[in-house]
Amino acid sequence: NGIAVPPGDVTDTVRWALRGIPYVVESGTVSVGRSPEITSIVPSSLEVGTTADVLVSGSRLAGVESAAFGNPRLGVVIKPGGTDSQFTLTVTAPADAAFGAADLLLLLDAGELVQGAALIVKAQAPRLTRVTPTQVFTGQGGTVLQIDGENLRADTVAQVDGQSLATT
Repeated sequence: NGIAVPPGDVTDTVRWALRGIPYVVESGTVSVGRSPEITSIVPSSLEVGTTADVLVSGSRLAGVESAAFGNPRLGVVIKPGGTDSQFTLTVTAPADAAFGAADLLLLLDAGELVQGAALIVKAQAPRLTRVTPTQVFTGQGGTVLQIDGENLRADTVAQVDGQSLATT
């Protein structure tokens, strides 16, 4: 016993004149004015074990009251100084955060906003710190290179000019 209201934005003058009968939104959201919208998130990925400032841009983003990610291990702090078109979050991905896409859940002056797959949590990329020897000459035969770095794994592949090298 109610009037079904479809989800969407109410952007014009509307008069709901019936009284005594509830208006029911079965699914979705009804927004008075345009719904808040995210157009970009930079950076869009974060490595585990790191912290980064993430710039969220769009429309009707003023008054960010709370922010959380669908990945419960991600820490989020709202930085002051946000505007209607952008704000900054400091996001921390601890070493035990799950890899993959995480939804962003926001509570704004304009209502709730859920942005699917807003941030991708990645494993830390391997980083080279030293290669010894620093020079190799053609015709020398099987030169052994010692490669040192961070986050090197058994499946890490070294390449020279796009060609994979045998590694141990």
